[in-house]
Amino acid sequence: CVLIFGVIKCSGLREKPIQRRFRPLLRNPVPNTHYETFRVLQFNILADGLSGLRSDRGAFSRAIPEAMAWETRKYQLLHEILQYDPDCITLQECDHYYDFFLPKLTTFGYDGVYAPKPASACLEVSENSDGCAIFVKRSRLRIASSETVTYALSKGSGDDGSSTLVMAMNQVGLIVTCDVIGNSGGVINRGDNPLVVSTTHLKAKKSEMGERYRDKEVNQLLQSINKTMRA
Repeated sequence: CVLIFGVIKCSGLREKPIQRRFRPLLRNPVPNTHYETFRVLQFNILADGLSGLRSDRGAFSRAIPEAMAWETRKYQLLHEILQYDPDCITLQECDHYYDFFLPKLTTFGYDGVYAPKPASACLEVSENSDGCAIFVKRSRLRIASSETVTYALSKGSGDDGSSTLVMAMNQVGLIVTCDVIGNSGGVINRGDNPLVVSTTHLKAKKSEMGERYRDKEVNQLLQSINKTMRA
């Protein structure tokens, strides 16, 4: 099975974030069939280097400066994530992976992988690039392998796609193959039925050309996922 998650953005958080209700996706299960269910939380956390660290706060004009400050947001984000006790967490615009999310979530029983953007705009104001991250609860899932996809498009992709010249894009995708851990602590899905989780942050430009870029990026990611599933 494959799970792909991406792109809801949070520009400011309440002191006590609201609690959302999860809805099961399996509405009509087959009788007498065992299912492993997983809770997945995806979150575009808004990079500090695209908001609070900038003099214009990333043009989030409706947010007060205190709401955009990383020291204010970081534990609110952690609370928002952990209150749902997810088995898998996918993050976009994550630029505090090594100095916050990895050490904090590790203490709460998660393992993670990270794919930074090759030319993140965050580097204009910080030493940290933003990128995509995936965390899994180690009591439920074990990371067997991971792959970063850096999108590459022909220079004619924005027009007729006829150019043979290739340019690297700044967006990335992250693919993780997981073993499923049973109640006894052993792996229960070895063989030809891996659990593959992927997350990405696509080209953000709101235009017809941006749509063409996003379409090509998604297709590249799906091709990489298919290769991972067949490996």
